[in-house]
Amino acid sequence: MTKHGSFKTFGIPNWLSVLRLALIPVFIVVFFSPHAHGGLIAAAILGISGLTDVLDGIIARHFHMTTDLGKILDPFADKLTQATVCVCLVVGQVAPWWLFVIFVAEALMIIAGARMLHTGKTLSGAKWFGKLGTVVFYVVMVSIIVFRPNRGITDILIGISLLFMLFSFIMYIPVFVKLASKKGRNND
Repeated sequence: MTKHGSFKTFGIPNWLSVLRLALIPVFIVVFFSPHAHGGLIAAAILGISGLTDVLDGIIARHFHMTTDLGKILDPFADKLTQATVCVCLVVGQVAPWWLFVIFVAEALMIIAGARMLHTGKTLSGAKWFGKLGTVVFYVVMVSIIVFRPNRGITDILIGISLLFMLFSFIMYIPVFVKLASKKGRNND
């Protein structure tokens, strides 16, 4: 297979997920840089990451480019990006330590996704509640990075994001249980 064939086979949506992963270290460096506009640039990088997340899903569905790899790579890139933003905000003392609750939830979802991949189980695609939680997360985090509100407003915004993430997590539980039981019956 030629290099061109490999690129095409991998698919634009998967390359957008790879781009999201590549933006993570760039975000970290810019976020912690002493540059006067570092926060604004970091927020722009996070916005680009969020935009690629939206685009990869639209392209995958519209052009029938959904792949098993993409079903794992896309949420992995999302969760790793979200976990990175949480850690940066806490370490940079922009957000309270309890933001680590979101980080822990994201880490658990990464681990669950990796376990599913290892056992050959994949979701049929992202669910609306997962997408909603992701959009709220991006809006809240970009707002905090750009506007640097006082701690009370920051806590409220993070609380809103946490509620949406918790809602998404709870809504995914029956999806994962159904997937696990369906796979179990097929192996009997």
